[in-house]
Amino acid sequence: MKTPPRRRWTCLAALLSLPMIMAVPACEQAAVLAEAVSGPEKVEPLYVLPDVPTLVMVDDPKHLLSNPGLARQIATTAIHYLEFHEALPTAQFIKPRELAKLEAELGDRWASTPIDEVGRRLGAEQVIYAKINSAQFHVVDTLYRPEASIEVKIIDVAEGKRSWPEAPALIDPENVPPGHMIQIKDNYESRDSRYVGDSTPDDLARRLADDAGLRLARLFYQWQKDAPGASL
Repeated sequence: MKTPPRRRWTCLAALLSLPMIMAVPACEQAAVLAEAVSGPEKVEPLYVLPDVPTLVMVDDPKHLLSNPGLARQIATTAIHYLEFHEALPTAQFIKPRELAKLEAELGDRWASTPIDEVGRRLGAEQVIYAKINSAQFHVVDTLYRPEASIEVKIIDVAEGKRSWPEAPALIDPENVPPGHMIQIKDNYESRDSRYVGDSTPDDLARRLADDAGLRLARLFYQWQKDAPGASL
């Protein structure tokens, strides 16, 4: 009996991966081989967004990022991936420029305007709210490593409260439970790296923003991990 073409190519891919697999510690070889045969692991969304007009709001209240444009870049990147993967089948994401215009209009009142009110003014029914909790750009000689932590919540605009992660019924105002945390640590890169070349810390900060936008978006759609050996 002949091997069906699809299975034949799958088996061949697994065999070609064997030299890479042998370089992996023995305790991990079985998992890597299984993934080589069955394909990259799929990661389910942590939260399925209701299909309603949605605002992505990245907030940097303590100005931890190296420049204000990085917060907008995170939001723009997240929206790109969310739209590409059809996280909202029919509804629309509010354009980042509309949020920027509202921020300019509010001026000094921006910092004290509730998140649900911002969403309401822009016609959103829910807000993906991502707050920058920390951001560091380590520099050691010519080595750079950007890091950040981001707290993510979904705010129901009509209810004026968060819908994800679900909060306890009774909340102590002095001890509000945090949202979902994202930790981003880019690898150290040097000026001699094939990825960096003559890049500066600002260039790597923009890379961090793109990584953060992707990680933020992936919370809300199914995605696949890299295939075995993809980074080799």
